[in-house]
Amino acid sequence: MATKRIACQDEFPFQPNVKSQVTAAVLAGLTPAKGDRYIVTDGANANQITYCSNATGPVWTYLVPTEGWLVFVEDVDKYYKFITSWTEYIGQVGATGATGAVGPTGAVGPTGAVGPTGAVGPTGAVGPTGAVGPTGVAGPTGAVGPTGVAGPTGAVGPTGAVGPTGVAGPTGAVGPTGVAGPTGAVGPTGAVGPTGVAGPTGAVGPTGVAGPTGAVGPTGVAGPTGAVGPTGAQGATGPNAIYVAEYHCLEIEFD
Repeated sequence: MATKRIACQDEFPFQPNVKSQVTAAVLAGLTPAKGDRYIVTDGANANQITYCSNATGPVWTYLVPTEGWLVFVEDVDKYYKFITSWTEYIGQVGATGATGAVGPTGAVGPTGAVGPTGAVGPTGAVGPTGAVGPTGVAGPTGAVGPTGVAGPTGAVGPTGAVGPTGVAGPTGAVGPTGVAGPTGAVGPTGAVGPTGVAGPTGAVGPTGVAGPTGAVGPTGVAGPTGAVGPTGAQGATGPNAIYVAEYHCLEIEFD
């Protein structure tokens, strides 16, 4: 038997986003949607996170934060932490970190003036992509190189009218990818092939919608191990949860 613990969101230190920080007066004038969350900044509920718990009117439920809570405030695009009050959470990267003056992107780092992408680096004037490099005028992709006018992909090269990709070549009308070839209508990927509608991975195949692992199959949503099956969430061996205060969670036992 396995035991799983599921965090209680009302007590979890990493809280879902809030829309904004607002005063009690502003909160009273809002027309929220169910689930909208705010930090209250003053009054009897100061520092508490509140969320709308009713779909038909502003019924507010309040959460009392504890030290270490962290939340993202959407209207300012910033994280806030709670110690004794909510303050902006500042990251830990200092002046001598990886992006500092002497770090890998600094003045003398690998992308600096004398680094591998500098004036004398591999992409410089005399580097491998320079005027005399492998992609230069006289290089392998230049005017007289292997992909040039007279090279293997030129007008009389292997991709010409009578080459391997021509009308009668291997990708032509009667070639391996043609109408009657292995990827054609009756080939392995055709309507009755292994990946076709009636094939093993098709809509009615063993992994299809109606197959043994499909939506209505034995492991599907309505199958014996599905959401309403005998081992599903509402099934005979489904979870029985108890609250464990020391972990701020629900503890669930599974067979």
